Amino acid sequence: MTLIIDLTPALNSVKFDIIATIYAKPVFMIPPIYLLADDQVSASSIAGPVDVFHVANLLIKNINGNEAEQLRWQIIGLNKKQITSASGMVFKADALLKQIKQPGWIFLPGIIIESEPEMQVYLQQNQPLAEELKQLFKQGFSMTANCTGTFLLAETGLLNGLSTTTAWWLENLFQKRYPEIDLDIDSLIIEHDRIICSGTATAYTEQALSLVKKLLGGKYEHLCRKYMLMENSHNTQAPYKRLTHTHQDPFMQMANRYLLEHLHKELRMQEVANALAVSNRTLIRRIKHFTGDSPVQHIQKLRIERSKYLLETSSLLVDEITERVGYKNSSTFGQVFKRFTNLTPAQYRQKFCIHAH
Repeated sequence: MTLIIDLTPALNSVKFDIIATIYAKPVFMIPPIYLLADDQVSASSIAGPVDVFHVANLLIKNINGNEAEQLRWQIIGLNKKQITSASGMVFKADALLKQIKQPGWIFLPGIIIESEPEMQVYLQQNQPLAEELKQLFKQGFSMTANCTGTFLLAETGLLNGLSTTTAWWLENLFQKRYPEIDLDIDSLIIEHDRIICSGTATAYTEQALSLVKKLLGGKYEHLCRKYMLMENSHNTQAPYKRLTHTHQDPFMQMANRYLLEHLHKELRMQEVANALAVSNRTLIRRIKHFTGDSPVQHIQKLRIERSKYLLETSSLLVDEITERVGYKNSSTFGQVFKRFTNLTPAQYRQKFCIHAH
């Protein structure tokens, strides 16, 4: 006699148990995004990326249906859940940093900082946070930082030996504080495998889109740009960067005033030193101390800054501007101008002139 055992009910039961196990809880393949917020955060550097992520999810649902996996994000507080931004806008955090467990992308937004000393105080106060971020990275979390947030990331040591970018106006402080990091200040965004850094302020849009591309693919980045009317970036903040800064030091104020009054002339260092009643060596030493540049480099930057202003606000021909800022021919001027801005004078005027649109 042949014994026949019907295993169908048992197999069906096993199959049901497997299916029930799979669908009882969603299986997430896309890492979550944690937007780290603290008081004095730039409100737009939280809200802006969230809007980009929301649009990406709308596109996912439109293309793949409501059941398709989408981006997940949370606003994360440090020690409290009510965050007041620099502009007074209040955010309610979804969780605290110590509560997050699942590895994902920690998004460090920009903090509103008004001066280099203020930044140094902020970094000193946040040394424990930098160490905590370093440990989270070791646990598998990835990091993306915008604007002044890149300083906090640099404090962790995770950028050592890598290239990065930051807020252009804090370039000198960044270079002094982190000599082991390759600072590419002209770049708008720089990506590594588990680290993304973006430049000043609204570069967070490119940062968010870069994250969309990393997590969802280039297709969704492209569709987000179209949906939100965001042009493909030239990946540079050079045209926006101010090359010279206001100084509180009386000598530098006097030196800049003299140099700006004589930009149209051929400036010889000994003549400048005589006019400022210092020796040539003292002139070189003081300008180097306050700007990080030699006098020749500093004058060159003053000339380009003046030419940018004239291109933005006047209808002067490029040849006339060339003469006013002390260059002998427009060809040389154009080459130097493009080296600093990544644009020709004509392109710069088209982009920034207040009468061009």
